[in-house]
Amino acid sequence: MAPKSQTASSSNPLTIPKETNLPTIPSEAEANPRYKCFVRFLNTSYLHQALTMNPTLYVDVLEGFWRIAMVSTMAKEDGTSFQEITCTIGGKQLQFGEKDINEALGFKVEGHDAEANDTEMVAFLDLIKYADEIDMAKLNKKHVRREWSFLFDALQKVFLCRKTGWDHISHIVVKLAYSLAHNQEINVGAIILKELAQRLGRTVCGRGHICILST
Repeated sequence: MAPKSQTASSSNPLTIPKETNLPTIPSEAEANPRYKCFVRFLNTSYLHQALTMNPTLYVDVLEGFWRIAMVSTMAKEDGTSFQEITCTIGGKQLQFGEKDINEALGFKVEGHDAEANDTEMVAFLDLIKYADEIDMAKLNKKHVRREWSFLFDALQKVFLCRKTGWDHISHIVVKLAYSLAHNQEINVGAIILKELAQRLGRTVCGRGHICILST
């Protein structure tokens, strides 16, 4: 979700701003009557904490993150690898990976269900009566009912690194919606980490040289 356009004090970049970020979804009592059942569903889902948490976001810190953060690719003893985001905030170097993301957002860190594949996502979109030819690269909210448009919009504004193009439905959001509809818990931390890595477009590999990620 995009932060409000308020910049922290230049003398103290961590000064708490007067306004904070707003939760993506309202309480059921505040919701439009047409969407109450969807709000109730989201508020009781495994995504609940990520959708309703209201953190203070520091614009200077976020801008600094997107300017300097890199993806570190680390080798495991078994020959596989994993990724972490590395950045420096307030002079302190920080690293975080999918486990940290899952813990911060209240998701479990192991024992996840498998993500939906393309065939399953197409079947899901057909089930909710997507009103156009289903092309996973060209999905648009105008082809779904308003209730589903509300759900996709809420998910996109939390889980995507995007400033514009909100009418386009990302395959990531379809996977999340599928998991909700089938009472599954997928590895959201891994999804967010992959999204960040693709958007950052740069990684530190092996011996510290810079590699460009394909996006």
